[in-house]
Formats: sequence, C-alpha cells, structure tokens
Amino acid sequence: MNNNFGSVGRAIVTLALVAMHASLLAQSAQNAGPSCSPVGAWFGGGLDSPSTPNTVKYAMFISQNDGNTFTLVFDGAYTQAKIGVPVATSVPGVLKKQLHGQWQYEGAAGVLINHSDAFPPATKPDLVVVHYRAKFDGCNTLIVQHDFFGGYAWDSNKTPMVDAPDYRPAPTPIYEVYKRLGTTCPICTE
Repeated sequence: MNNNFGSVGRAIVTLALVAMHASLLAQSAQNAGPSCSPVGAWFGGGLDSPSTPNTVKYAMFISQNDGNTFTLVFDGAYTQAKIGVPVATSVPGVLKKQLHGQWQYEGAAGVLINHSDAFPPATKPDLVVVHYRAKFDGCNTLIVQHDFFGGYAWDSNKTPMVDAPDYRPAPTPIYEVYKRLGTTCPICTE
C-alpha cells in the first residue's frame, strides 16, 4: 500500500480534528448551561399533584456570604396552629456550592417550634431541621430535594443530623420547586 498522504493531508486531518474538538467543547459548554447564582428572592415549595393539590409554599431569600456559601431564610405561607404548633420561627439555613451527583448545592435549615403560645412558654421548643440538595433548571428555577427531615426535643441532648431524630414530621425525599422573583417589569406602565 502506497501512503503518499504528505504534509497537506496531515494538515487537513489536523484541522478537521481541531474543528471537531472545538465543536464538542462548544456543545459541552452549551449543555452545561449558564453560570447561575442562587442569590435573590424565590417563591415556591412542594409539588402539587392530584393526590396533594395544595402543598406547602414558601418565600425564600438567599444572600451570599463568602465564596460559595450562602445564607437563606424560608417563610411558610401557612399556620401550624391547627396541628398543635401555634408558634414557629422563620426558617434560617445555609447553602453551599457542593457537587453531589446531579445536585449543585447542599445545605441545612432549622426552625424552632413551640406547642405553647403562652409567655413565657409553658413548654420548651423543638428544633426541626432539614438537609437538602439543590440544582438549577435554567437560572430562574431552583429544584430542591429534602433528604432529611427530623425533629429534636429541646432537652434531648442530641446533635441534629448526627443523632437520630426524636421524630420525623414527614417522609423523605421531599421535592420542591422555586421560581426567582425578577427585577424587571415589562408590563409596568411607567
């Protein structure tokens, strides 16, 4: 077999390989999506379905601390008084950029609840904590998976998310979807 490929042939093959590699890199970058920040105001919560048409909804605010760590605060659009919890704080938490499979962020949040609305309270509060992972679906939708949801009695001397909880308020995983509140208003009149 006579191989007279020569320098022109090698150059064409090299250019073709470079072009193919550049195309693959561009496609990979496009599939990876834009670099999104979780900072901002978000609204959403549990996924409604025919069996659970009215799931719990929240307002959530996320601010950046340093680097890849964020503080968040959830406020629920519901009361727990009818289930014996007349007092609950807002739900502060932390979120950190931490890859875990398909998830881009990881964090935990906690709320103090009290079964007494007296002052001073007739009972000590419980600490209810969640551990979650989150990922973007575009920059304006955040999908959250709660993989731990546990309650700890104040006097239990347990470390949340290290020791087994005293009770589990709901089974996990729990999935929620949040939409970002934008800052532009195309329908505003002035």
